[in-house]
Amino acid sequence: MTRTYSTGLAVAGLLAASCAVAGAGPAGAVSSSDGKAITATVRLIEQPEDPATSCAKGFTSAFRKKLFGTAAQCEVVLTQTLVAGGPENVKVTGISVSGSSATAKVKEIGGQSSGATGTWKLAKSGKTWKVSDIDVVFFRSSYSAALGPTYTSDGPASDPLDAKAYRACGLKKILDRTDKQFLVLVYQQNSSRNVEFGKAFAACTAKAPGGKSPFFKVLEASIRKLAKNSNFSAAEASCVVKKIRAAYTEPALINMMSDGGGTPSGDMYGERLQNAANSCSKGGKAGLRAPKEGAPPVR
Repeated sequence: MTRTYSTGLAVAGLLAASCAVAGAGPAGAVSSSDGKAITATVRLIEQPEDPATSCAKGFTSAFRKKLFGTAAQCEVVLTQTLVAGGPENVKVTGISVSGSSATAKVKEIGGQSSGATGTWKLAKSGKTWKVSDIDVVFFRSSYSAALGPTYTSDGPASDPLDAKAYRACGLKKILDRTDKQFLVLVYQQNSSRNVEFGKAFAACTAKAPGGKSPFFKVLEASIRKLAKNSNFSAAEASCVVKKIRAAYTEPALINMMSDGGGTPSGDMYGERLQNAANSCSKGGKAGLRAPKEGAPPVR
């Protein structure tokens, strides 16, 4: 369950109806109704046909807040899942129930995070099971799969993670964190308030093509395209690029682009872009305006 970079690493997603369910422990230890209900809850999250419903019914309020920050952000991430798709299938096995608590092993098959495996915890309220926690093993394997050898790119022009050596370095920096530090990064990513992600990839610039940040390269291309569409001269566009580059450290830029539009850092980017455009414009133009989605997304 990481946000996918096709949208800017979203909760990974599609769950086939043929998910396997196997109870842990002695035969009959898990009732058929509990097994089906727990599997349905996993399906609700991994196949979010209605993100609002999935967020409200799939997670306990405490874990939803911990993972996403707000209910609205949960819907944003699950909507990204709905658009981007996810695993072709998800196996739910080893279900164990003890009173109002349960655990299940979840494995994603196919898709961007294929092979991601770990334990999900659930809590029962009435007849409803909700996800109350996901272990760090699942998140680590999600990142390993999503950013590993099977990663697919749209090309360096729009994807700053296109270069294999650069991406592998960033992934290693992420995975080398302690479990506590790693989970902080996961929660930051899913709540679109990145800090640690930018630090990880900024430390890998030497591994990028030409030893230069591909995030700055993608951002500059985005700005120049906006400038051209707004009838800015090449000199005016270069002025805007220079001001925006001066406004960001490399980690801050990576975090802003990873957060994307509609986030505090994305909104700040829009303001800075407009101010730079106003300052650089010599022909009385209305100025550049960032796309409605705000900051250019990662990939």
